[in-house]
Amino acid sequence: MNFSILNLILILGVLGMIMGSVFAMRQKEIKRVIAYSSVAQMGYIFFGIGLGNKLGLIMAIFHIIGHAVTKSALFLSVGAMIEKTGKKELKALKGIGKEMPYTLGLFTMGSLSMVGIPILPGFISKWYLSLASIDAAKPLLIGAILISSLLNVAYYFPIVVNGYFGEENLKGKVYKSKEKPLKELIPLLVLIVGMIFVGVVSHETIEMIMKGLS
Repeated sequence: MNFSILNLILILGVLGMIMGSVFAMRQKEIKRVIAYSSVAQMGYIFFGIGLGNKLGLIMAIFHIIGHAVTKSALFLSVGAMIEKTGKKELKALKGIGKEMPYTLGLFTMGSLSMVGIPILPGFISKWYLSLASIDAAKPLLIGAILISSLLNVAYYFPIVVNGYFGEENLKGKVYKSKEKPLKELIPLLVLIVGMIFVGVVSHETIEMIMKGLS
């Protein structure tokens, strides 16, 4: 790839990171929020490739792995909420944590990774992409990572807070739905454990990617 193509990929990455999050913030349905969040996360992958250095490429691949596990968990948990309540609108899911505490708890774990909480894969990706930006002599691009992360907080945080502390169904009504059976929660739990594992063994994972690229 020549310099101009890498620059184009980098620009697309930055636009995806920020605009994907902006559109996610404007959605009223939870599945659409998660879908636009995926656009933002793809932006990180393009960002890493566009930096044009080895560390950027390694972290793009690492982000693919971490995002695949995390976003699968988020979609699965959201699907469970919709199945139990019949509601997709964010405002209709307020207080869902009172009836589905485990599902919302696992959703919260996935959200924390997307935001970039230390140890989790999302943080690892953002940290090393920041270092890759410095290595590529483009330290100002760290600002794009920070902005995108703050936007992540802006749309994940309200979902979690309203889920735990929001007035149920806006009118104090109690959902008839209950938590999913343990056997149905296991796949979601496995994904979240896998997500944490990817973060904990990130050093080994990065080394494997490096060997694969060598």
